[in-house]
Amino acid sequence: MAAGDISDALVSSFRLRIGDPGSLLFTDAQCFAALNLAYLQLAKELADPPLYALFAVQTTALGAGIVAYALPTDLLRERLVEYKGIPARRWPLDQSGLVESSSLAAATEADPAYFIWGGNVNLLNACTGGGNLVVSYLKRPTTITTNVDPEMGREFDEMVEMYAQQTLRQSSPITQAHARAIVARLQTLTGIINQRYQGGASFDDDPRDPRRLADVSRSQGTR
Repeated sequence: MAAGDISDALVSSFRLRIGDPGSLLFTDAQCFAALNLAYLQLAKELADPPLYALFAVQTTALGAGIVAYALPTDLLRERLVEYKGIPARRWPLDQSGLVESSSLAAATEADPAYFIWGGNVNLLNACTGGGNLVVSYLKRPTTITTNVDPEMGREFDEMVEMYAQQTLRQSSPITQAHARAIVARLQTLTGIINQRYQGGASFDDDPRDPRRLADVSRSQGTR
């Protein structure tokens, strides 16, 4: 199977769903745009575990006195930030000023904390350098084209088509009611999937799960 064959098959299937097999209503560009938006919407709605195909890691060398480090350019959301091998606490942005005023919450090298702002991971503890800042995160879904296949599994094809369908349907007053019905169905489906992973379940033993990686590191004495 050549690169892009899955994407082309998805567009063909999507055209049947929207009643446009002959490309009379929508161009391929419009279909691809709707499907790519659908992948992004679905990734935002689903919990982390079923999105294991989007898992990625960025490692940045720490510099003495430097507390702001650029986030990955393809970041969707972070899952785990580690400072010198220690999981860091994510501090709510609106409470960042409370860290210094509370001895219980004060961030240190042994108990690091951070907040996200301005495209950076901003450390709330002093940084002495010598080590790495590791960000385990979910990346944004790859933009599919006639030459690029989706990273997310084929098990999501049906929901992706539904998201894309409601995007096109809501553009017309005549089909907006149908679009609302699709949204309601999607909310039910995403709720069912997310409930399956309620409580922060792992990636079902997928080796890329950051918690699994952390356990391996500890067992090998590398942390």
